[in-house]
Amino acid sequence: MLDTKRLQYLKAVYDYQNFTRASEALYVSQSTISTAVSSLENELGVKLIVRNSKKLLFTPDGELFIEKVNEILKLCREAEQMMQARSDSAEQRLSLGISSSISNIIVPAIFTAFVENHPRLSIKLEEGAMEDHLDLLQKGALDLAYNAIPDDPEAFNLTVVPVSTAKIFAVVQPSHPLSKEEIIPLSMLKSEKLIMMSENSKVMSIMINSFEEQGIAPDIVFHYEQIACMVNVVETCNYVGVLSVVGDKPTAGLGNLILRPIKVDSFPVGFIMSKEQRVPKVGYELIKFVKGLEVD
Repeated sequence: MLDTKRLQYLKAVYDYQNFTRASEALYVSQSTISTAVSSLENELGVKLIVRNSKKLLFTPDGELFIEKVNEILKLCREAEQMMQARSDSAEQRLSLGISSSISNIIVPAIFTAFVENHPRLSIKLEEGAMEDHLDLLQKGALDLAYNAIPDDPEAFNLTVVPVSTAKIFAVVQPSHPLSKEEIIPLSMLKSEKLIMMSENSKVMSIMINSFEEQGIAPDIVFHYEQIACMVNVVETCNYVGVLSVVGDKPTAGLGNLILRPIKVDSFPVGFIMSKEQRVPKVGYELIKFVKGLEVD
């Protein structure tokens, strides 16, 4: 008899095309994933995966089987979510992607007022850049995400709910000459060493496109995932960090560093959902809580 746990392990291997990344995503050991896949192959009597030192490939039988696995797991999720929505006692679970750079307002609100009104809610936060979250939404690994909204949601088969607007700022030491500027033009950044956000972020896309339009080749030292890393380098090396900010509330963790707006386009942020996956009822309640209006 097939069990959903082994099917989930197999799907993770297929999604990530790697046993190690699949085990990390599911918080289990690599040997657990490998044993589950081997037992499936033995039970079914077919080879699902061909492994070698360089590449992992699903066999034709494996490709056919994973199509059915996706259907089975989708039906299981929908059935579970349907019953949870009708139950007053069942534990509620929500997998939420969120950008660390624009979470300064939403995260404290979620884990105070919203969670207090949903005592049986368990939230799994997945920090990441916009493109990372789009990939996870398409794989069914997230219920919804709060991040920059892509330019063409329909191209990714997404539903989006705009919430606010983010602006892009330079992060500098108080002694840095740029700290005296009210708005920083891109031309003033061409000779600076920049600490940029993730290559998969909306901020990176906007900045690179803006630099190219003005014929500027930026000196990007590295890309950061965590704000603390960027802050440490700015403080130590007097480089210029680049950060997105939503609203007027200062970003936590900047210490004495100065924020100055960069003269580039702002961008919308909000909730992003895959049209192919059912969002739990509590997900829509979270959207209403944050945005303050009914979401269909």
